[in-house]
Amino acid sequence: MSYGLFGEKVQEKKEPEEIIKVYYDHRERESRIPDILRDWNIQVIEQSLEVADYVCSESVGLERKEGGDFVSSIFDGRLFTQARNLCDVYQNPLIVVEGKFETGVFSSKSANAIRGAI
Repeated sequence: MSYGLFGEKVQEKKEPEEIIKVYYDHRERESRIPDILRDWNIQVIEQSLEVADYVCSESVGLERKEGGDFVSSIFDGRLFTQARNLCDVYQNPLIVVEGKFETGVFSSKSANAIRGAI
């Protein structure tokens, strides 16, 4: 509570809450991420995105990879292409890897490639 010039109580003005918007690629529709963001009162907008799975601001683009997709994208070359595209378009590019992948099931050469990509 604030007090005015003569000691009277003055109600403080509340700043309007900023609406946070996150754009997500239509291929992410089946993931739980858009629903989780909605639960956090974030406005999510589905779009067809050429680069990134999620766009958090003009400068932040995020590519989401599940463990298995991360590994396969290393070996088919998608990971590095996607990383380059993110860097070309966004000032703050992010790649988030979620879930598990076991390097023990790969050859030592493949396991080293995975570690190198990380």
